[in-house]
Amino acid sequence: MPRTGRKYKCPARGEKGAIMAEEGQQTTTATTSEPPVDWKAKYEESVQHSRTWEERSKANYARVGELEEKLAAYENAKPDGRLEAATKRADEAEAKLASYEHEAQVADWRKAAASKYGVPSDLLSGETEEAIGESAEKLADYLKSRPAAPRFTNPAGVPKTSSSAHSREAEAIRTALFGQRR
Repeated sequence: MPRTGRKYKCPARGEKGAIMAEEGQQTTTATTSEPPVDWKAKYEESVQHSRTWEERSKANYARVGELEEKLAAYENAKPDGRLEAATKRADEAEAKLASYEHEAQVADWRKAAASKYGVPSDLLSGETEEAIGESAEKLADYLKSRPAAPRFTNPAGVPKTSSSAHSREAEAIRTALFGQRR
């Protein structure tokens, strides 16, 4: 049901108008027991709060300035000589280690190629596995194309059976060639 009525000024509400009920209707007004708001105290509280944050902000700004100075000092500082020396030694050690590892790898490649082709590993050249393999193959081909030397089972011509009895003639020949026995 819509409210109808006229506006009247209510002394309890100030200048705002209140709707009065028509004749014969009862109105119920809720009265609140809220204390009046102390706006001055709220203002002072907010000012105090803002002053606290202002002080914190100034302190943080000062701290930022100190940290920026330290950062600039670190950026402009010369590196420590010990750090440079240690870095240099580490780089040299890494280079030596890489060199040793490479030499060991090349030696392994040479040994494998020498056993595969039947050639001496000292005569192989190259620094890569492919180059060493090609060198071993060429050396093996060269050695196969050369005539082989005849093999003698007993190149000195000494009989296999040795006699402990020396003949006078053999002793005379030996003395003539080499002189007296000592």
